[in-house]
Parts: sequence; structure tokens; C-alpha cells
Amino acid sequence: MVVRTLLLLATCLASLPVVAEEIVRTHHLGAAHTEPLKHERVFVGWLDENTLVYSTNGRVVCYDIEGKREKWVIPDTYPCALSVEPEAKRVAIVQRERTWWEKQNSLPDCKNWLAILDASNGKVLSQLNERQLRRQVPFSVPWDLDFTNSGVVACGLSDKFATVVGPKLSGNVRRIKIESFTTEMTVSPDGKQLTTVSNGHYVCVRDIATGEKTYSLGDPEADFPGTDTPFVSHAQFDGKQVLIHTVDGGWGNGEVHVTDITNGKAARFNARRGHIVMAVDFKRKQIALTGTSKHLTVLRFDGTEVAELKNATKARNSCVAFSPSGKRIAVGCDDRTVSVFAIR
Repeated sequence: MVVRTLLLLATCLASLPVVAEEIVRTHHLGAAHTEPLKHERVFVGWLDENTLVYSTNGRVVCYDIEGKREKWVIPDTYPCALSVEPEAKRVAIVQRERTWWEKQNSLPDCKNWLAILDASNGKVLSQLNERQLRRQVPFSVPWDLDFTNSGVVACGLSDKFATVVGPKLSGNVRRIKIESFTTEMTVSPDGKQLTTVSNGHYVCVRDIATGEKTYSLGDPEADFPGTDTPFVSHAQFDGKQVLIHTVDGGWGNGEVHVTDITNGKAARFNARRGHIVMAVDFKRKQIALTGTSKHLTVLRFDGTEVAELKNATKARNSCVAFSPSGKRIAVGCDDRTVSVFAIR
């Protein structure tokens, strides 16, 4: 009788629905603006589980999550790219001069420069001024940059080259040729592989040390898609096997593609929003998605839902990042605020 009761109880428990995890906002940083974001980009990146670096409202801030305080601030700074290197506790920032049209839209003028900061105190470790930057990266001011295991790699919007500079922004400069104009670049977690998105059609993975192509997807010669036509928007590679990229559906829903480059097998599923913003936690095999819908969704690599928060923010979102544990997510919003969410 006891055995029969236990079996019945086990059957009932197994039939209960799995309770999904919950996303809860824990911090809301920065001053919100009622006007939509025009040209000032918002950036977020994690130094460790309790330390967030973000840029908004003309300030780069290192923020202590648990202590709820700003550890250091760099004022009057408007990055066009920002990257965080947790292991070496460094932050890379590049700022570019405003175009005449941007100056007419109330953004202050600023000069071109690239700097690497000590993340513990915000002090400049090395810097390229406008003249030096033009010499090191002659094609255009970088729009994207990231740390590698041998320095910093930078790429300009509409460049056909990525430039690799030493850790002190000095020494030999190497250039990696890319077949078509680049709209995004990311570096794999091990710092060895460069993934670029080009022309809205082409994704390519290259070895940073040699510049050799590891894997490619799509047509590098295709013209960029027209307005509201689906295009490849983001791509990240784990450095070994898994490539994840998004096909943006414009204002409609887009797709997420998860590809095993060793055998070509791919899974694809609905991203649940258009104009996608994506972060990937390769260790825990989860993807954070947000964008125009203002919702924040976390999915597994097979497309099953971990958690979702409807209307997580009050405006369109432009960046998202997992903390090292994968239990926190930072989101940069077009109202020029940054929110921190916990997955519970």
C-alpha cells in the first residue's frame, strides 16, 4: 500500500508543469529622457558579478551593484564603442568626432580618441589621440572594438579591414582583410576568433592570429537588404563549435539560428521581436533577447524559454549583457537608462 501511494505521488509530481524562472528588475541607473535616443549610444559590460561598467548621458560609470554606488566616473565622454575585459580588469573606449548632422541634433562636439582604462580606478593606461588613431587605424575611426588575448581589435563601420593593436596600443599593427563592409564584430570568449557580420547577408569567423577564415555563412557580395527586409544583425561564436546569429525581421519578428560548425547542423527559432538585441552565455547555453518590443526574454540554445519579462523597459533597448554567473542581465535602453535584472 505504501509503495503504491509513493508511486502515485511520484506520477502526480512528474505531471506537474515545470515552473519557469522569473526575471526581476533590481536596479535602474541613469536619468531617463523623454526624447528618443538619437545618436548617443548606450553600452553595458560586466567586470565581475557585482561590478557593471556602462555609458550613458555623456558619462562612463563603473558601478558597484551590491553597494549601490558609483566607484568611478569619466565625464564628458560619448563612446561609439566600449568593451570590458574582466580577467585583466581593463576597459577599452573609442570616441569619434560628431558629423555636422549630429551636431545639429544637440549632441556636443567631441574629438576622436581610443583609450584603455584600469577598471579598478578609471585611470588611463594607454591612449591614442586623434592623430595617432588616424595613423594606427587609417581607414576610419573604429565603430566597434573588443579585447583579444594579444591586445585590442578594432573595426570601422564600412571598413573591409579589422585592425589588431597591441595591449598598450603600440607596437606592430596587423590588419585582417574582410571580404565586405562590416556592420558588427565580436571576439570569442577565448580571445582567439573574430566573428564579423557584413552587408546584412554574410557571417564570417576568422583566426585572429593568422587572419585565416574558419567558417563563413552567406554571400559576401550580396547588396545590403532594403528597408524592412530581413537581414543578419548579430553573430557570436564560442571559439570552438557553436555559432549563434540573428536574422532581423525589421519591425516584424526575427529568428535566432544556432549552428554547429563542425557538422553544419542548425536549429532556428522565433526571436519574438524585430530589431533584435542579443547576448549569449555560452557556458550555460542561454541567450538573452530584447530590442524594439521592450520585453526581455531568456532562451536556451534549443529555443525553450528560461524566463521572460514583458515590458521590461519603457523604450526600445539597444544593448544587453549577461553577468559572469548568467544570473544577472544588464540592459541599455534608448531612454538613456540602464537596468539590471536578476533571473530567479
